[in-house]
Amino acid sequence: MSNRLACELGNQIAANAPVAGTQNIDACQPGQPVSVIHFHGTADTHAPYDGGVGPKSLTTLNHTPVKDSIAFWVNQDGCPAHPAT
Repeated sequence: MSNRLACELGNQIAANAPVAGTQNIDACQPGQPVSVIHFHGTADTHAPYDGGVGPKSLTTLNHTPVKDSIAFWVNQDGCPAHPAT
């Protein structure tokens, strides 16, 4: 849900902090960069870290892999492809 809000209300939202939620929205034009911090466990059996439908998923939604969700926001926000340490 936070990803959708960031996409639809990006000019009104300062940051996006999804918890075990991936970017499953095709059309996303937030209007300005949106800061993102993403929380997702690698052992999640509902929304798998590597994507797909988890063995304990409550729906048949094919979740996007976390790396693809992060890559989407990196590209959308115009961030460097490789993080600085």
